[in-house]
Amino acid sequence: MIKQSVTEPLKELGIFDDLKRASKRKGITHITGLTDTVRPVFSYALSSNDKGNLRMFITYDEIRAKEIMDICSLFGKNNYYFPPRDMMFYQADLSGNLLIQRRMQAIKALNEWKEEKDDKTEDLTVVTTFDALMEKMVRPDLIYGNVITFRVGDVLDIDETARRLTDLGYERESEAEEAGKFAVRGGIIDIYPLTEENPVRIELWGDEIDSIREFDAMSQRSIEQIKETAIYPATDLITDSDIRLRAKVRIEEEGKKIAEKLRKAMRTEEAYRLKTHVDGVCESLVEHTAINLSPFIGYLYDHTATLLDYFAGTDAGIFIDEPSRCEEKGHVVEKEWSESCIHRIDGGYMMPKEADVLCDTKSVFAGLMDLPAVSMSMINLHHEDHVYENEFSVSSRSI
Repeated sequence: MIKQSVTEPLKELGIFDDLKRASKRKGITHITGLTDTVRPVFSYALSSNDKGNLRMFITYDEIRAKEIMDICSLFGKNNYYFPPRDMMFYQADLSGNLLIQRRMQAIKALNEWKEEKDDKTEDLTVVTTFDALMEKMVRPDLIYGNVITFRVGDVLDIDETARRLTDLGYERESEAEEAGKFAVRGGIIDIYPLTEENPVRIELWGDEIDSIREFDAMSQRSIEQIKETAIYPATDLITDSDIRLRAKVRIEEEGKKIAEKLRKAMRTEEAYRLKTHVDGVCESLVEHTAINLSPFIGYLYDHTATLLDYFAGTDAGIFIDEPSRCEEKGHVVEKEWSESCIHRIDGGYMMPKEADVLCDTKSVFAGLMDLPAVSMSMINLHHEDHVYENEFSVSSRSI
């Protein structure tokens, strides 16, 4: 009842009903006078209805996102942080599985909320940063269309299942001891879903699933017998052999053209470096070896999406924390990424299309202005990339 005791007093504000109505209309409604602590609370008050509510809270950096997550935890446990990629180390993918795990957990929670919307009683809140909205992503239908569901009694082809799991980013090992791994031993398939706390063991009788159970990865002891399990991808870039082959052809063709231009300009060292880069990427695509495919999203897919597209068709409350700082963050990311790519492209370390992985700040705000959204700050500042449909001022303080 913490949520009600905190949010109900806000509803006594004289302008609250006007705020609520404005927040449902297309465009950004801006509220000034709200402190850091009050903003997440205000978002709950504005987006609370009788049934479970969906909201996205957009802020300017990871530290602030963690603060918001802590406040949201007071209202319920169904809160997820969707982190951005580190653009300066984009190709190295130094973050490993943890970043992808958090992103996929949020994507899974969002999908399940949409599927069970009419039966939901709990809220779902996704907290993210502005630079995460700038990233080009795989379309939602490709993610959700590649969830594998196993049910007791289903007929299962082990070899085909292993291939599909590999396409979904899972790595085959002798034992599935870590999230994102799977193992096959005779008629047993162990899968450690990236989005779950425990792995599952699928046992076959012939080619039919005889049992499914969760088990402890360390002790190997059973935890719970279940009737079915849904395995979400272990990557937010879904590929298969056709997608990889198409990307390989595109990368090779562009690489040859650029390398030839470099050679004609007597820049043989850069041409050789680019050829080596292209050959390595293409070999990984053919052999299906581990490689960070994120920089090659433009070669893999004809159409991409952003995180906002994952909220399409919902009545989610969209809240922007300190829009001026979000805008500033967007411009900084654009500038740093652009400057970094200029040097990499010039040196033959990457191709120009590898740099095309971000939407600009203005287009992200354009997408937000096309939705019902609420931005909140302490004071009102001038913004270059967006305008407000409605503006309100309240008075608050932290205690």
